[in-house]
Amino acid sequence: MEHETAPVQTRTSGPESLTEDELPWLARYEFLKEHGYLLRPRYRPGWTPSWEATPRARPMLCEDWDVIMSRRDDPRNHVVPLLDILEDNVDDEKLLLVLPLLREIQHPHFESIPEALDMIQQTLEGLAFLHENRFAHG
Repeated sequence: MEHETAPVQTRTSGPESLTEDELPWLARYEFLKEHGYLLRPRYRPGWTPSWEATPRARPMLCEDWDVIMSRRDDPRNHVVPLLDILEDNVDDEKLLLVLPLLREIQHPHFESIPEALDMIQQTLEGLAFLHENRFAHG
């Protein structure tokens, strides 16, 4: 199946620059939007960083800076839910897995040591759950 692809923009300097891992999303923005999924604003064609309109704004603090399993009854299942699977509009050999937006592990910061230990316990339980169900992870 041949898909129409959007022209890929490149942004090469400053905090608005996209990383190599982000560049593929530029070509998929409109395709995913047509299927009801909206990517982060920085992947939108013609995007202008919000901090450019506010000279004193710090880019990393702006809103546009910040990219399953059937056994949900198992309390060790901390796997991120798979929301949808789409055929890639750029590469027919790939599928796009739609997941909820996740935050980096350190944001927000942990309020206490027990909170951090709980996160570690959930991570280890999740890994054990994946291994017992023969799932690979990376």
